[in-house]
Amino acid sequence: MINLAAFNKPISKPIFFLVVSLFLLQGCGGQRDEPFNGDSSSSSRGATVKVENLRSDKDPIEGADIVNEEKKIIFILDKPRFLELWRNYTIAVAPDPDMDVGQVVLIDLGKKRICDRKVTLKSVTAFDASVNSAELIIEFEDVDGNSSSTSDSSSSSSASSASCDNETQEQPYYFYYVKTRKELVPEEN
Repeated sequence: MINLAAFNKPISKPIFFLVVSLFLLQGCGGQRDEPFNGDSSSSSRGATVKVENLRSDKDPIEGADIVNEEKKIIFILDKPRFLELWRNYTIAVAPDPDMDVGQVVLIDLGKKRICDRKVTLKSVTAFDASVNSAELIIEFEDVDGNSSSTSDSSSSSSASSASCDNETQEQPYYFYYVKTRKELVPEEN
């Protein structure tokens, strides 16, 4: 029990009320709907947009119209163009993406010798950026083609140099469906 008679002095009452006020205010504020994240870039991104891998392969069908040495990214907004590109790259049955609510992105990493150092696709994600655009994050990984098996120095080095001499090439490509009709702004990492 608190002896209030001790607080009859003129200086004690303001201190008592100050202490009680601070105690009551301690529980106010300081609450967040979501945990604090110090990474400003992730907090500035909008809602996640659904991204689905439709097809990945390292060898498109042979066709002079798609052989390219450099990486390219193509945004496909209509079904006829999608089917045309799909048939140029593969004989697999084409999926039926809903082009009214989304679009397809073709990522072609270009034709490279298997033994060359190359870049591979690691992941594709998308976020709303504004009312009219969405950010497409394409993450690549730098891979050295010669690092596959180097356990036996003499036998594996002669085997790897023999496979590099035959100029075997591949052209990795990926079809992704992105469920938004907003303009996609690619960001490559």
